[in-house]
Formats: sequence, C-alpha cells, structure tokens
Amino acid sequence: MKGEARCRNCSRLVDVALQKLQRRLARHHESFIKLTLAERHKWCSVSRSVANDRAPSSARIVAGLFGEFLREAAVLIAVFAPLDKVLQNLPLTARFMGVTLVIVAVLFGIGAALEVKRQ
Repeated sequence: MKGEARCRNCSRLVDVALQKLQRRLARHHESFIKLTLAERHKWCSVSRSVANDRAPSSARIVAGLFGEFLREAAVLIAVFAPLDKVLQNLPLTARFMGVTLVIVAVLFGIGAALEVKRQ
C-alpha cells in the first residue's frame, strides 16, 4: 500500500493524506462535499493531527536543556567529588558518600523528569 494513507488508531501518514486532499480539493471542490462519512472522518482526523503537530515552545526547550544540564552536573559530581577527596588524601566516609549519592540522585531525577517533560 505504498503511497496510500493508512489508518492505525486514527493516526495517519499526514504528508500523503495532505497531498491527496490538496489534489482533490484543487480538482473537485464540490466532489469533496459528497465524500462518504468514512472518508470525511479520515480527512478530519488528518487535519486534527496536523493542527496538533506544533513546534515545541521555548519554555519546553529551556526545560529540556536545564534537565540535561542537571543530569550532566549529577554525573560530574558523582565522579569528581570522591576523586577530589582521594587526591587530597582525605578518607571517603560513609556520610560523605551518602550525601554525595543523595545529591546525585536528586539532580539526576529532576533532570530526567524535565527531559521527559520536554518530549
């Protein structure tokens, strides 16, 4: 069925459907009114899909970038905080490691949540 608009749970191949719609409207505007109910549903679903397909807002982009920043910061803290202690010849205490892991988990969790929210 190459070149045809296929339906799966009301999702469409939007480009193909829009091309067909534009051709049909250009040639036979009045015949579009006489379409069957199923065909009308198909074109209405396509137009809704296109209307809902917007570019992400700048707030979502910023939230995604901030989420990525938080995840990167968590990884850097997880690696370099213990390394700093070792290079200063200070002991790695359980309290230090616990606090570090909590900070890393919180930062990584918030960052991942913001990243998912962006999508």
